[in-house]
Amino acid sequence: MHLLLCLLLLVLPFPIEAATTQERLRGTQQQLEEQRRALEETKRQEAAVQAELKRVDEEIRRLEAQLAEAQTRLEAARDHKQVLETQRAQLQTRHDELAERTAQLTRILWTATVQLEHSRQESWAEADREGTWLAAILQEMRHSRAQLQDERRALAAKAAAVQAAAEELAAQERRLAGLKEELTRQRLARVKRAEALRAQRLQGEAQLGSLLSALEALRRQAALEAAQKVSTAKGKLPWPARGRVVGRFAPNASPPSTGIDIATAEKEPVRAVAAGKVVHSDALRGLGQVVIVYHGETYYSVYAFLAETSVGEGQGVAQGDVLGRCGFSPKAKGPGLRFELRSGAKAVNPLEWLAPTP
Repeated sequence: MHLLLCLLLLVLPFPIEAATTQERLRGTQQQLEEQRRALEETKRQEAAVQAELKRVDEEIRRLEAQLAEAQTRLEAARDHKQVLETQRAQLQTRHDELAERTAQLTRILWTATVQLEHSRQESWAEADREGTWLAAILQEMRHSRAQLQDERRALAAKAAAVQAAAEELAAQERRLAGLKEELTRQRLARVKRAEALRAQRLQGEAQLGSLLSALEALRRQAALEAAQKVSTAKGKLPWPARGRVVGRFAPNASPPSTGIDIATAEKEPVRAVAAGKVVHSDALRGLGQVVIVYHGETYYSVYAFLAETSVGEGQGVAQGDVLGRCGFSPKAKGPGLRFELRSGAKAVNPLEWLAPTP
């Protein structure tokens, strides 16, 4: 094997990827669990708000019943006020009538008294009649005054009742307006909170779905990578190029051969024997263009004497991807390929790893 290639394989470190599929799988699983917990908490809060909203709705229905009852009382109070106003007007009319009657009786009594003092009484019977008449007038006047006082007190009581009813009406109206405003504010606040939590839950469910999809994709990728491990594919790897073996693995020969040489057709495509990452794609003196692919674990595959390459360093390749085209191979004395398979720095016999030719 060419000395430069040996040195290159010795100094090439095992690539350390930023995040392996297993690491990304674990990270995604952790994110999934965190998202599930966050979603459960959001659902719990949403359920709590819905329960609170239900409680508020029940309170609103209860208060609406009270408001309806209060409205009925308000209507009754208005009717009562109207009745009191009517009674007050009637009392005022009665009061005026009694006042006028009392004034009339007072004038009659005064006139009769003056006439009695200046008139000559002709007989006892006439005087008795006049005295009885005056006493009756006096009695009626006293009754009218007493009735007038009662009416005045009743009028004052009615006026006070009308005022109290008006004040109660105003207080009930203020309370009604306050209850309506508070109910509206409480329900609006809880509806907004419920809407915000619903949006948060929907977003969380969407994120959870995305994480589940990513997790499933990573699981498929991990399963595929596990199935494609070179260490488990001994005797099953596809050939890197179609052709005839013209040089075999002979590490103890002189000079030693750490790979195989394959004679191919001109410009025959060279394909990766397994998925991996390109760690070298450049010319090496005496070997033409050389591509080295790292397959994970400790395995490398080497493709030499290429006329051209189609991959660059750091590029990921799948099994069967074209790495380049065969060039001139000294062993094949024409178009061909030198292929090696290594575990770390140790060369292994490619023929033991490649699938049998048909």
